[in-house]
Parts: sequence; structure tokens; C-alpha cells
Amino acid sequence: MDNKIGTLYVIGLPIGNVKDLTLRSREILEKIKLFACEDTREFRRLLKELSIPQDQELISFFEHTERIKTPELIQRLNQGEDLGLVVSRGMPLISDPGYVLVREALRENIPLQVIPGVNAVTTALAISGLPCDKFLFLGFPPRKPGKQLHFFEPYE
Repeated sequence: MDNKIGTLYVIGLPIGNVKDLTLRSREILEKIKLFACEDTREFRRLLKELSIPQDQELISFFEHTERIKTPELIQRLNQGEDLGLVVSRGMPLISDPGYVLVREALRENIPLQVIPGVNAVTTALAISGLPCDKFLFLGFPPRKPGKQLHFFEPYE
């Protein structure tokens, strides 16, 4: 019996132009056969656009399912399967699903690799014309106006 533990790959994807995908990201996308995806249909479209064969197992993994599906994914990692974690666009965990899975993988001493990609926050900051030596990222504000006011109060 092989006691190899799989690796969890947290993979950054392009935020707009598919040509922004890094060579390292492409290599990992071609290698891994199991993915936890925020949107499986969008991820399939990306693979097709990149001409990557679509023989992977995709597991739907979004905000409302990550707590339910994390134990199964941790089990599969412990059984030696490598797992890619991807979101629709950008980097998992940054205002997107993945925190629960990464936290549990770290608790289980599962190897973890982050494959960086294009970052929407720094991309927007670079083109804004604002000073870029300091900035604060708070994620997405709430949708309801009343909650929005409370969201921004500590930063006035």
C-alpha cells in the first residue's frame, strides 16, 4: 500500500484574458485529474479554450458546499490524490471559497502549493492612478445599503 499523501494545489486563474494564465498554472491544470471548482461549467469552458483534454473529475465546490465537501476532499488527499482548487476567475480564498479546505489541509499536514495568477486587486490598483505604496483590501461589501454603511464605518 502506498502511503503517499496528495498535494492540494490552490490555482490562480485569469481574471479576464485567458492568455494571462501562467505557464506554471497551465502545467498544473494539465497534470491534475481532480478539481474542486466554484463553477464546473465555467472551468470546463476554460479548459476547452486552453485546449487541455477534459478527462478530469470536477467537484462542485462553492460557498454553500465547501463545509460539506471538505471532509471528502481531505480524505481523497490523504489517500494520495492530488487536488486542484479553482474559482471562476482569480485566486481561491480571496473573496471566494477555499478557506475551509486549506485550513483543514494544513491541520492534516497535507502538502499545499499555491500557484499564483493575475490579481484583480493589484491590477485595478495599478491602473487607478492612486498611490500604490499602501492600500487596504476589504473584500466585497454587503449588498444591502444598511449593512454597507456599517461595513465602511471603521474606515472613515
